[in-house]
Amino acid sequence: MAPKEEVKVLEWPGQLPDFNPIENLWKELKIKVHKRNPQNLCELKTVCHQEWEKMDCDFCEKLTSNYYRKRLTAVIANNGATTKY
Repeated sequence: MAPKEEVKVLEWPGQLPDFNPIENLWKELKIKVHKRNPQNLCELKTVCHQEWEKMDCDFCEKLTSNYYRKRLTAVIANNGATTKY
């Protein structure tokens, strides 16, 4: 029998959107698609693909760089609760 190993579990708010930069990317995509007002499922798919291709790489980089550090700091200051992000 293998020795029992202890796993140290860190306190971490599960699935908190403030820690997931993809949520902000999805929101941006949703806004851009909504502005184009697709009329059916086929148009929706086409518009989603077009808008995704036009996504600015600088925006994506911003979500994971200094901006992300500010989010973590804000969540810590707010005792793990959601923030304005």
